[in-house]
Amino acid sequence: MSAWRHDDDRLNPTQRATLERLGAGRSERPRFAPEVAATLREELRERLAPIATRLRDDLYLNKYRLDRSLGCEARPEDNFEWTAPKARGLVGHKAIELSVMRRDAPDPLVLVDDAIGALVTEARGLGEWLGQQSESTVARVRAEANAHLVSFLETWPPIERSWVPVLEGTIVADFDRVRLSGRPDLTLGRAEGSIAGKVIVDFKTGRVHDVHVADLRFYALIDTLRVGTPPRLLVTSYLDSGTLWVESVTEDLLAATVDRVVDAAGRIATLQAGERDPLKRPSLACRWCSILEQCEEGSAFLRAARDEGSLDDEL
Repeated sequence: MSAWRHDDDRLNPTQRATLERLGAGRSERPRFAPEVAATLREELRERLAPIATRLRDDLYLNKYRLDRSLGCEARPEDNFEWTAPKARGLVGHKAIELSVMRRDAPDPLVLVDDAIGALVTEARGLGEWLGQQSESTVARVRAEANAHLVSFLETWPPIERSWVPVLEGTIVADFDRVRLSGRPDLTLGRAEGSIAGKVIVDFKTGRVHDVHVADLRFYALIDTLRVGTPPRLLVTSYLDSGTLWVESVTEDLLAATVDRVVDAAGRIATLQAGERDPLKRPSLACRWCSILEQCEEGSAFLRAARDEGSLDDEL
């Protein structure tokens, strides 16, 4: 995979384990049929066409819209507001990007400060919010983003240029009135003809969650449609624990993801057309719902979860 070896004594044990799990020689990489992407595209085109005719507006499906449409449909759209915890993640990701792309090797806090400075200079979105905050709030964001970056540096080997790293790269696939889009945190490698080589990575904190797996599979589908050859591996890197969730990409996985995309698009279309009422699907996410006090189903679900102790396990 690079000049680094998994037995290199410059790497700590977790870095060596990461390198060993993700690396593969050319002979170890899967080969896909040349027509796999064309087959997936044609299936999506045929199945999305009748759905598109019922859409009131063009449909932009990203991982958030996809997850939301397959979750509780009664949950209202949240009014997004920046907070220090939300800012931490974005600043931390920006600092990781700088750590990979810069030619020098500055200290982590220098990278975090450069990330904050670049965002503030843009004076929009998070940068505008940061520019309006107190020194204490910015210091909190700085500290948490630094912890995020250091966790990456301690659990991943230094990223080689030969790995073809791309950070926060936008990928899209268009089908008439439906656009699929994603922004993986990191991709490494690339296909050689029909031989898979790309590894798609998302960085997370906290516990393994099914939605993290689904997000990566969605990225894999879009990238397959875009490049023509599927990626090789999907990786969720849990930075606070130093663990990796790794899944190999298969044609069955991509076919199942097509079903999920079509299901989500169909649900959105029927709601837009007024053909049915939103479905309530209670889950632990009900804890953060703004209409919880008025939702009997969500309240009952959380009471039951609290009684059996599963709610405490997730906190």
